[in-house]
Formats: sequence, C-alpha cells, structure tokens
Amino acid sequence: MRMNNYNDGIVSIYTESAGKTDFNAKKNAKTLEDLEFIVKLPYDEKTVRQQDVEYFDQIGTKKTMKIVTPLVSSLQNKHKAVINGYLYSITYIDPSRKKNELYIYMEGVRELAE
Repeated sequence: MRMNNYNDGIVSIYTESAGKTDFNAKKNAKTLEDLEFIVKLPYDEKTVRQQDVEYFDQIGTKKTMKIVTPLVSSLQNKHKAVINGYLYSITYIDPSRKKNELYIYMEGVRELAE
C-alpha cells in the first residue's frame, strides 16, 4: 500500500463555539477565538472532478476545495476547517477506509481576522 505524504499543507479542524449575539442569534466565527480547536491534519489538495461539481450544484452548495487527509473518524460536516487563515465549511466527507484516508469537500466562508 502506497503511503501519501500529504505535502500541500496543514488543515486545522474546529467546531463553532456556543457563543450567541446580544439578540440570541448564533455568532458567526470571525477569528480563531470564536472556534474550538479539534485537530490539525496534513493534507493534499485534489483536483475537482466534473461529477463533484454537478453533485454540489444539485444540492445548492458551491464547493471550493477538495482535500485528502489521514482518516479521522470523528470528523463531521458541522465542523469548520481553517487553511492559511481562511475559514471553510465542511460540506461533505467521503471516508476511504481501504486507503485509510478522508476526502473532505469544503466551501469557502471568509478570511479570519487576526
């Protein structure tokens, strides 16, 4: 079995804090302090296939990035990803248990303030 080196960078996975605004609305993450850290993973960026684009168009999500990481079974669609200070929503997770990897599809949200 070939081992992937995951040379494109590090993705940090977070969950949104339970913070609320003054009006009891869910607070949008604008800095890392608005998020709770879960794990850091090395990743490789993958080419987006035409069938991926068609699938995300059908469900009304604009996929902006596809990466592969080592398998982490606790990762969920409700989690957020941060790469180089940019926040992404995880829209779909495709585990490959045979390869011991996760394919993560993400939609860009915003640049995080420092």
